[in-house]
Amino acid sequence: MNERLRFGAPMPEFRTDQGTLRTRELEKIYSFINQRGVLIADCFDRKIVIIHPHLVKDTQEKMINAGFQPLLIGSTVSNLRKNEKLNLAQNRVLEALTPGALIINRSGENSASLIPVAIPDNIDLRDICSLYEGVIQVFITNKCIKENDLAESLSKLELDGLNMNKIGILEYPYIDEDSVNRIATVAYVYGPDNIELVKTGMYDLGTVKQASAQLSQYEIGEWT
Repeated sequence: MNERLRFGAPMPEFRTDQGTLRTRELEKIYSFINQRGVLIADCFDRKIVIIHPHLVKDTQEKMINAGFQPLLIGSTVSNLRKNEKLNLAQNRVLEALTPGALIINRSGENSASLIPVAIPDNIDLRDICSLYEGVIQVFITNKCIKENDLAESLSKLELDGLNMNKIGILEYPYIDEDSVNRIATVAYVYGPDNIELVKTGMYDLGTVKQASAQLSQYEIGEWT
């Protein structure tokens, strides 16, 4: 690996006093991705790989075969809604429980190809989404892995259109946060009260069911 860049170090040059990325640092990340760089970041209790949206289709099969899962992340629910098909209950759950450690699976009998969606509690990722019209597809690891091990495994993959010698690391300074709260709940949300939990994390089944049955601001807005 010839180059390993780091972004978002917890220093005034790169982050505000509140810990958010400065615009200049975001622009550097945007330029890096646009130059076919591969960015590794924290997402919930896993790592994700971020590449340019135009390269996702060409790399998806190899990434899945290598053990990664496709995931759509958005900066807001409205951004996801504009780009993706969400049912009523999915809108409700996302509005009530996100940003937060929750991944909604959308596949079913009639929608096997729909990619899971999430709105991360990591504000850096939401800022990066905003650079690409609010939604990007990433690849999330299916197990905990150290960034160096992930970078090494990525460098060995032959991915079309990507500069695998140019891998970046997004540093995210977790502050006084319980690591348990970063474990994502993964759930199928078929409809109000019709929930199937794949993995329990930050939210339990009862919490997700309750959210799916609550009237959302989206619905109220549709009426007015």
